[in-house]
Amino acid sequence: MRNYLFIFIVFFLSCKQKEEKEMQVETSSKDTIILTEDQLQHLTLSTTSLSLQKIDVSQSLSGKVVANAADYVSISAPAGGFVKKINFLPGQRFQKGQILVILEDVSYIQIQEDFLKNKVQLKTNQLTYDRQKELYAQKSTSEKVLQAAESEYQSSLVLHRSLSEKMRFIGLNPETFTSEKITRTVEIRAPFTGIINKVLSNTGKFLSPSEPIFEVINPQGFLLEIKAFERDLPYVKVGQTIEYHTLTQKASSDKARIISIGSMVNEDGTIPIFAQPFQKTDLALGAFVQTLVHTENREVEVLPTTAIQNFENKWYVFIEHQKGTYEMVEVEIGQQDATYTEIKNASRLQSYTIVNKGAYQLLMGLKNTADQE
Repeated sequence: MRNYLFIFIVFFLSCKQKEEKEMQVETSSKDTIILTEDQLQHLTLSTTSLSLQKIDVSQSLSGKVVANAADYVSISAPAGGFVKKINFLPGQRFQKGQILVILEDVSYIQIQEDFLKNKVQLKTNQLTYDRQKELYAQKSTSEKVLQAAESEYQSSLVLHRSLSEKMRFIGLNPETFTSEKITRTVEIRAPFTGIINKVLSNTGKFLSPSEPIFEVINPQGFLLEIKAFERDLPYVKVGQTIEYHTLTQKASSDKARIISIGSMVNEDGTIPIFAQPFQKTDLALGAFVQTLVHTENREVEVLPTTAIQNFENKWYVFIEHQKGTYEMVEVEIGQQDATYTEIKNASRLQSYTIVNKGAYQLLMGLKNTADQE
């Protein structure tokens, strides 16, 4: 004959009044609880069973905004000169075509002077060459004179093209340049829309040719570097779309595509994953981001999450053997969505009825009994 141990557990009996009522429950083993008919009437229980469901699993991973090495660009002086004015500070954004810095030097004047003198000489030599061609056609001049005129014209044309490129190199347009526009300053303009990362010079400093003035970043190449642990890797793949938001824009999210998954583990045990944002938003380099990685829907055997209880870092469900008799069984859980949880060791629960609503009360009753033994 069974020896039953009687204990008191608390049940909520009324919706109008949260009144505690003592109940005696019986246990036939440390994992089984037996309720009387009267106890069942005062305890709201519902049951469920295993089912196949497709669950949309989301992994929350953290990361930060980084830039490709190719997106770090040095802005240098095209020719030697003194820094007259720097228009931007580190961290500031600039637009394509904006003046970043103004340089000045007498050497710029010399380039402009040489260009204008050559422009006049080229026109003179061209007229002379054209005249000599007409005279030669009329046999009024010798071939030697024609060749000399042609040589002078070609030489001045080569020099003109060379000086035109020098003018473009220092930011001046040779097509529209006239003597009224001669200046000792040149303006270095932004080649694209970007961000100042470093200012490497100062007002009054003399810069040698090609010496860098700024280090700028092209934000079109910004990437998300996401930290993933080894356990997360089965749920991510190249080409997968993820959602992300910055810590200052939690209310809205944007999307990015995973373009690379690292093959080496960092010192902190994480593996880097790189994603490229679909839209070029105003991301700040180094800003922290929170990402949501949606895995593919998988059809797995699940139970409602409310049926699964945690006790001492283990997960349990209650099997209903018959009305009033319930056995606690440990389960191994997998992925979860908002409603269901995957049961990895589902084979041992096949064909059983599982307690859904009321599972927590059964757990408390059983464990309180064990504590008093």
